[in-house]
Formats: sequence, structure tokens, C-alpha cells
Amino acid sequence: MDGEILYREECYQIQGAVFEVYREMGCGFLEAVYQECLGKELLKRGIPFVTQQELRLCYKGEPLRQTYIPDFICHESIILEGTSNNWLFGLRKRVPMIFLWRSTMCAYF
Repeated sequence: MDGEILYREECYQIQGAVFEVYREMGCGFLEAVYQECLGKELLKRGIPFVTQQELRLCYKGEPLRQTYIPDFICHESIILEGTSNNWLFGLRKRVPMIFLWRSTMCAYF
């Protein structure tokens, strides 16, 4: 792939939604507030997503007892996670992270 961005257009759509939430809300709220706002923004933009869906994991082909519950799965393959950092000026700032969920990780719904 040599640096090629997978799902480029979909990622741009998601980034636009995240930036809009940040522009509207700013920083200082708990993570749950931003998650709710982002869900509303994704809906408004017609971006398909599910929230808090449990993923079962495997290690070297063997199922694990541990599961993974991402904040959002968009377009059935892009995981959107948010974290709050409060070390910067004593404020809580939502930092979105986007991951591509790879089928080779042996996760399933």
C-alpha cells in the first residue's frame, strides 16, 4: 500500500464531523458529552455507524475472553475512539483517534 490512505473519503467525512463537534462544543466536557454530540453529527451527515458494539478478539486464531468495545464503528470498518486529556491547562480536551479495523485481527461481532 505504500502510504496509501484506505477509506480516504470516509475518513474525511468522519474528521469533518469530529471537527464540527469540537467547533460547537469546545473543550471542557466529559467524554460522554462528546460521544453523544458526535453520534448526532454522524447521523446528521448520513455517516453509518454503531456505538459501543462489543468485538470478540482472537490471538493467533484462538478466541480470547477479553473483548473490545470501541466508541464508534463507522462504515462497518473504521473504529473511532476518543480520549480525554486533562493535562493541558487543566482542561479536558477530546482527542479523536481513527483506526481501521482489520479483518486479519480475527475480530467479529
